[in-house]
Amino acid sequence: MAQAELKEQSEKYSGLQVINQYQEIQPNDIALPMFGEDLALSTVFTPIPAPVGLIASVKGSMDNHAFMSVNQVVIIDRGSDDGLVQGSMFNLAKVGSAVYGEKGEYSYKEGDFFHAGKRIDLPPIAIGEMLVIRPYEKFSLALITKSEEPIKKDSIAISPAVNELSDSPIVNKTQNGMTVNDPS
Repeated sequence: MAQAELKEQSEKYSGLQVINQYQEIQPNDIALPMFGEDLALSTVFTPIPAPVGLIASVKGSMDNHAFMSVNQVVIIDRGSDDGLVQGSMFNLAKVGSAVYGEKGEYSYKEGDFFHAGKRIDLPPIAIGEMLVIRPYEKFSLALITKSEEPIKKDSIAISPAVNELSDSPIVNKTQNGMTVNDPS
């Protein structure tokens, strides 16, 4: 999209000067370093599950598409600070629906007079898989290796790793307040 140089930096922001521009730069576009930290990357690596219980969110694609699919690179909001390494694998999912009400009287509408009751978040729905190809400290680049439907921004990525007591990933809450699996 563009190349830029770092001109100023503070705790709250970084100032970049655009050197070359190939497409329009828009608010919330993501700036990636051309040269990463001293990280030894390889063209050959072994896929391994991401750390147990880790959840990431797809923040966008390298080519700025609204929908992504197999062999496209996406940006996720987890990085080496979260234990990701080159080859970390994730299952991709879309957030399950929320239903309201009591047993036998569920509704998708909140506050429906006939279906008043507590909110229940249905489990995420599997839609694909991805593999981290370049971890940075706070985010990573990942390659979509399988997709059963288009992958959208804010799709969730769930570690396929499980603990010894369960055959399901252990994640009680995400930053969005969604329950993936509550082993209790």
